[in-house]
Amino acid sequence: MSVFVLSWNGLEHLEVCLSSVCAQTYRDREIILVDNGSTDGTQAWVEERFPEVRVARLEKNRGVPGGVNYGIEQCRGRFIAILNNDIEVVPEWLGESIRALEQHPEAGFTSSRIRLFYQRDRLDTAGEIYFREGFPAKRGFLYRDGPDFDEPAWVFGACAAAAVYRRELFDAVGHFDEEFQASLEDLDLSFRAQLQGFKCRYVPTAVIYHKVGATLGFGMVQSSVQLRVHRNLWLLRIKNLPGALWLRYLPRMLMGEAAVLAGAAAKGRFGVLMRARLQVLQRLKATLKKRREVQARRTISARELDAIISRHWFGQRRDERQHEVEARTSLS
Repeated sequence: MSVFVLSWNGLEHLEVCLSSVCAQTYRDREIILVDNGSTDGTQAWVEERFPEVRVARLEKNRGVPGGVNYGIEQCRGRFIAILNNDIEVVPEWLGESIRALEQHPEAGFTSSRIRLFYQRDRLDTAGEIYFREGFPAKRGFLYRDGPDFDEPAWVFGACAAAAVYRRELFDAVGHFDEEFQASLEDLDLSFRAQLQGFKCRYVPTAVIYHKVGATLGFGMVQSSVQLRVHRNLWLLRIKNLPGALWLRYLPRMLMGEAAVLAGAAAKGRFGVLMRARLQVLQRLKATLKKRREVQARRTISARELDAIISRHWFGQRRDERQHEVEARTSLS
């Protein structure tokens, strides 16, 4: 069993993060800190403060998916746990995740119960979901945590801030797509995994706390991030969605596209979203090549994939806005 934490100039987070990782009750594991080209003295500090943690250092920052891919290559275990540096895990997190994989051989990876670090009664995600309109969502995002999320469940994907994968998943599906940089690369991997029959199990007892924008305000996203997210949404669809589902979902995808563009225009972000779509066109030839490779390896039918893709994205967005208001109010 291998656990690795990806960090880039994140020394301020590592005391909490690594202390919680080293305190895991599941002891048959190696712990690796992937230093993604940090310049803040991370390597020396970790080697002195946490001698049981092996540091694998990159001389240059390879971005999030590049750093994660390097971390996967350093791991020796048959299970690979990936963690952000801005998290705190409960002592049972690793053991509960491994137990779920051992109990469910059809599961290729697990999704954690991720709560907000600064608002610990609220969720960041209880598994990732994907909608017919072509948009993802975090299950339970900003909801007050409670019994509705106490049961294990099959979900579409896992947030790679805290997820555990079987090694054979990476052997079959490949690693994270480095073209995605730091937006939706984990969802893209989840999509490709589902296409090859690797299911994702939400483990409610695998709890972590994640520092997700609670002090900065929810929804305050920079234009550069908006551009990357909306570019990657289309790259993900083009790569992964089977042709039969393109035909079935196209009317709803067009409705979703119209709603998103209208909302962007109202907020002065229309130009950013149009630049994102221009970048998609510029990458179209290369993306279609990736699509052919992904679809050639697909082992499940379009009908089976349709059964795990969610409906009612517009209702999801309405609920998210309501819970965002509640979360903002509770901060004030």
